[in-house]
Amino acid sequence: MPAMRRKLYENILSSLWFRPGLWMLGYGALAAAALSLELLLRRHGVALDRVALLRTETEGARALLGAIATSTLTVTSLAYSLMMVAVVQTANAYSPRLLRRYLRDPRTQHGVGILMGTFLYSVIVLRTVSGDFTPLLATNLAIALTVVATVALLLFLNHVSQSVKVSAIIGLILERTGDVIARGFPRDVGTAWEGEGEPPLPREPPRTLVAPRSGYLQYIENEQLLALAREADALVRSRWRIGTYVVAGAPLVEIWGALDEETERALRSTFVQGAERTLPQDADFGLLQLTDIALRAMSPGVNDPSTAAAAIDALCHLIAQSIRREPPSCLRCDERGRLRLILPRWSFEDLLCDTFSRVLQYGGGDVAVVSRLLHACELLLYQARRDEHEQALWRLVAAIHERAETSIELAAHRRQLDRQLARVCEVHERPPLPRLAGARSPVIVDASRRGARDARVVS
Repeated sequence: MPAMRRKLYENILSSLWFRPGLWMLGYGALAAAALSLELLLRRHGVALDRVALLRTETEGARALLGAIATSTLTVTSLAYSLMMVAVVQTANAYSPRLLRRYLRDPRTQHGVGILMGTFLYSVIVLRTVSGDFTPLLATNLAIALTVVATVALLLFLNHVSQSVKVSAIIGLILERTGDVIARGFPRDVGTAWEGEGEPPLPREPPRTLVAPRSGYLQYIENEQLLALAREADALVRSRWRIGTYVVAGAPLVEIWGALDEETERALRSTFVQGAERTLPQDADFGLLQLTDIALRAMSPGVNDPSTAAAAIDALCHLIAQSIRREPPSCLRCDERGRLRLILPRWSFEDLLCDTFSRVLQYGGGDVAVVSRLLHACELLLYQARRDEHEQALWRLVAAIHERAETSIELAAHRRQLDRQLARVCEVHERPPLPRLAGARSPVIVDASRRGARDARVVS
């Protein structure tokens, strides 16, 4: 089924064996082709040992191939160790949800595959070296492949060292999540409902299909689902949004219409569940990864507000992109304009609560984080196209002001935030918020205690 094939495709790309395995197969085929070619040339009387550049002794070929095989196997083990160190470092420093990103990194897998392929090639050619046959062409080709493996190792080391940088991690999340937002689930299925208000639902109670297993709702096979609903002349409503965890036996979809058992099984299979959230249709998962980076950066063991600020800027970019694109309707119709699917999605209010509000909750005592959140709200207010967007953003500004009033202690920081809040309200023509500076009475130090303290300092 298409949905299961997509899930299998994602799992294969996230594995550590697929691309390296393809490289090993290719190098094995190359070794067999080089040996076969040399045997064919010998049958036709072509003596390769006459070429001085290719000439080598049997013991020399055996020693060379053995050294290449041993060194590439050692380097491959080192490459895997470095990759796992990068994976653990990223999980501890940023978010464990980024592990899938490292496991499916094509450049890392290709680098390891070239090293493992060189090892396999050398072993295969070494097996054919004997007193009667010394594969000159294959042995010299092994030297060229060793040069390729050396270059691949240098590129691999550079890539691994660069991939643990927070800018590289955030950049990759931005790229992949931006593509998901551009596709705009469920914009790519059917056409949007064009009627006024909410469409009328059938009067009869719907039939409910339960989830066959527990797991996150990873994606929905939209086209197949729409085709099934159209053929059965039914209306299908999903009970959950993409990325929601659904327990086995819980309601999964509601159906208005008559479906046979085979159609019900096919319809249930279009909803793919798994052990973790994935990104193909779940843009909120990318936002969650950035939120995790910001929260981990503000933890007491890290204390890195600059990384948190970079994550907030990335969140601002993605939320602005989602605002600029008209949000797709949850009501999807067939080519005749008949309502067939109701696929719920996250609202803008939910988006802000799951990202900026969580960052504010844990980072509201850091002026750099609060200031960057205010700056993000100011930028997003320029992008807002609907009243619901503006209202949600102004509620967030009010929450930031309230949190700063209770958490920001230094007067200089309060004055800094006052200037920023005043600018946001003035530019967007909103009434000013109460000033933070002076909201608390200054701490008065008793003169006798201050004198005693000064006397202790002098003594």
